[in-house]
Amino acid sequence: MRLFSKKEITIIGATVAAVTVVAVVITVTTGLSKREKAAFVTGEPDGQQAEVPYITDVVIPEEFTLTGGERWYFSREPLKQWNQDQVDLFWIDPAEIGIELMREQTDAVIRDFVKEIP
Repeated sequence: MRLFSKKEITIIGATVAAVTVVAVVITVTTGLSKREKAAFVTGEPDGQQAEVPYITDVVIPEEFTLTGGERWYFSREPLKQWNQDQVDLFWIDPAEIGIELMREQTDAVIRDFVKEIP
């Protein structure tokens, strides 16, 4: 006993393909209209629209420069693995950052609450 006949499978496949094509067309047209809207928001005349990067564009600068045209130079050779002393110099535990932020926000809420008590 088969769940679907050959004709039903063909209909289901055609329906899925049609829905996929419609979704792709909507996505592309929405993306293009957002690009045009972003160019309009920049205020450039139609003939002189600046190229506005879109969220899916990859923007790679031609050259990483400092002011004055100086280039970045590494001061040491990159290491494949750092030892614990090198890590300890720069490591900040993400949990501690969240705890500190939560502590500050909680203290502010408590101060505001206590301030309003007669």
